[in-house]
Amino acid sequence: MKKTTFKISSSVQEMENIIIKRMGIPRTVFHRWAIEYYLKYDRTIHPNLRIKTKKDPEYVIRDATEQIYLDEKNEEALLDIAEKYYGKRKNIGTVLFQAMLTYCTVQAPIVLGETAVRQMIGYEEKLEDKIWS
Repeated sequence: MKKTTFKISSSVQEMENIIIKRMGIPRTVFHRWAIEYYLKYDRTIHPNLRIKTKKDPEYVIRDATEQIYLDEKNEEALLDIAEKYYGKRKNIGTVLFQAMLTYCTVQAPIVLGETAVRQMIGYEEKLEDKIWS
């Protein structure tokens, strides 16, 4: 098992923390499940996550740090994905960010409920706003 760190957005980290708390599981378990899910079902990297120029308006700010334990098999699979997108078998931080983003996106409606997720992202008015308007 290898320990590594990578950067994600604070909003993804906040969602991750809420889901972990609601599920009542350790962060290491969440990370393992996220990577397993990503490797089985996704294996893509959103174009906005691939933007490296911080001045680009579509750049996704990575203002939070995550620490993760990777086994050799998963690390190799993530390196393969990095190579596919970047031509190099290194820098798996963006791949890990995508894995966490994907898993949070899948788990949030299941664990928190669709209405709560819509409220969190501002998609739907909060119930109390509807009552008082």
